[in-house]
Amino acid sequence: MRIMSRLLMLPVLVLAVGLLFLDSAAQDKAKPDFDMNATYIEACSCDMFCPCYFNMHSTNHMGMSEHSMEEHFCRANLVLKVGKDSYYKDVKLDGAKVWIATDLGSDWSTGKDSWLVVNFDPSVT
Repeated sequence: MRIMSRLLMLPVLVLAVGLLFLDSAAQDKAKPDFDMNATYIEACSCDMFCPCYFNMHSTNHMGMSEHSMEEHFCRANLVLKVGKDSYYKDVKLDGAKVWIATDLGSDWSTGKDSWLVVNFDPSVT
């Protein structure tokens, strides 16, 4: 009976040593250059649900332009507020705020926006 209990202890001991090795290997990993958590909101001029998630063209805003012609555009405001413990290399990003105003244009298959303006909180250096 003692031999059986010792034989059963061997796999448990091997498992424990393996877990210790894996834990120490995980702690030796280099810290990544970038880590961030943030709160994000957006609002745009398109119909619900935003066609940018499902289509290649923005909403048709008929008659909205001064020429009363068909016009496709997606004008949007995107705001990001960086949370605690966020960094890029040695730079802390905590509390930084970024506002992006944009017009994604009409044809998203090109990968180009019509225009984009990025504004950083004045405290960001």
